[in-house]
Amino acid sequence: MNKLADHILYRANQLNKPITNLQLQKVWYFTLGYLINKGYIKEAKNEFEDSNLQAWLYGPVVPELYEKYKEYKSTPIQDEGKEISTYTDRDIQNMIDKLILMNPFTLVDMSHTHTLWVKNKDAIENNGYRPKYKFENLEETFNG
Repeated sequence: MNKLADHILYRANQLNKPITNLQLQKVWYFTLGYLINKGYIKEAKNEFEDSNLQAWLYGPVVPELYEKYKEYKSTPIQDEGKEISTYTDRDIQNMIDKLILMNPFTLVDMSHTHTLWVKNKDAIENNGYRPKYKFENLEETFNG
């Protein structure tokens, strides 16, 4: 799970576009979706495994990553990341770069249209509920 995050941080620094914790979470989630959609199922499952991915108020969050970078709050993460060969395919890097350059709140809004979040919207917004994603939720969302 940290390999993809490391690569995203690396790409953000290569683009000279440092990202916040919120951005990292959303770019991680949508990159995982891209991997699923393009048939990189093994790689996606390896990232998803042990991620404990949850739906929070601002969309999908990997709690361990959130905790690791929460000290930065809404400021850019001061971590250069590292290039991970699994994600150096041109198409994967292009998608990561596009996601990094997007407004993070556009990504939040996009994630709020996905089934798991929609089904749990009231509980998430009103009760602080944080439902866990299953890999099948992601497959349904990104292959649907």
